[in-house]
Amino acid sequence: MNVQLYKATADDAENLVSIQKKAFKKLYDIYKDEKSPYLKGTAEFYRWLNHPNVSIYKIYADEMLCSGIAVFKKPDDEYYLARLYILPELQRQGIASKAIKLCEACFEGAKKWMLDFPADQIANKKCYEKAGYIDTEVRDIKNDKLTLAIYEKVIKGISVIREVQLERCAAVIRESFATVAKDFGLTEQNCPDHTSFIEVERLQNLGLEFVGA
Repeated sequence: MNVQLYKATADDAENLVSIQKKAFKKLYDIYKDEKSPYLKGTAEFYRWLNHPNVSIYKIYADEMLCSGIAVFKKPDDEYYLARLYILPELQRQGIASKAIKLCEACFEGAKKWMLDFPADQIANKKCYEKAGYIDTEVRDIKNDKLTLAIYEKVIKGISVIREVQLERCAAVIRESFATVAKDFGLTEQNCPDHTSFIEVERLQNLGLEFVGA
């Protein structure tokens, strides 16, 4: 499927808001979030369109307008993928991951991208991970039904490790050194301090500073 991305204009307001409502209706019915994009109209679109730090794009798949995407510019060359929506009948066809890459290419100086989505939406999770985003393990609870997962993609610089990510970091380290331990016959009994057996407590005791959740 040929996916193309263009800068949106005021003339696109009605069409993109219509697509947005169709795309988010199912999620609104599930979570009843009063800040859902499903409840937003053209007023928000025009406000974002005229904001100096917001960029809105329209997305075509095989020459059919089917999607929209909004990006917020934050300090220090960081960007937030604030909204991505696709017509329900065209979802899960690879349009989103292609659109994300096209969108990111419009911001060559970006150092980091962030986004959020309902933590229990597996399709979203797979889509964003396919596009290179990783779970920060940070969660934003909106109501008793909706919890957002925060994902990020570091383009340039060093990724900040949060305390909630330490267990995953320790697991990655253990996996990375597992072959060394096997080749040299190391075990937790004969070499407990080897990196292949590292636990979260050791990372915390290294004197490093971690960002809280």
